[in-house]
Amino acid sequence: MADYFVLSSDNEGLSIALMEAMATGLIAISTNCAGSSEVIMDGKTGYIVGKSVESLTEGMRKALNLSANEGQEIRQSAMDFIRGNFDIDHNVNKVFKTIGIN
Repeated sequence: MADYFVLSSDNEGLSIALMEAMATGLIAISTNCAGSSEVIMDGKTGYIVGKSVESLTEGMRKALNLSANEGQEIRQSAMDFIRGNFDIDHNVNKVFKTIGIN
C-alpha cells in the first residue's frame, strides 16, 4: 500500500528490500551507496541522492512531483530492469545456455 520506497543509508550493499520494492513497481529513492547505484539509474529506474537530509528531501520532492506518465515510466523501467537482471529462473537459464545445457 505504498507508491514510493526510500532507502536512506550511509553504507549499504545490494539491498534485497530495494530490489523487491522496484520489482513491485514502487518508485525508489536511495542515498548514493554502492548497491543502490547498481540498480538505480537516476531518473530512469528511480532516484539516487546525496547522503544528506537536504538531498534526500529533494529526491523525494522530485518523485512526488512526477506526472502520472513519468511515474509510470519509472515504475515500468525499474520493474523491467530488476526482473530482467535478477530473476532467478532467468539467470539460471542464462547459465545453462552458456554452458550448453538446454
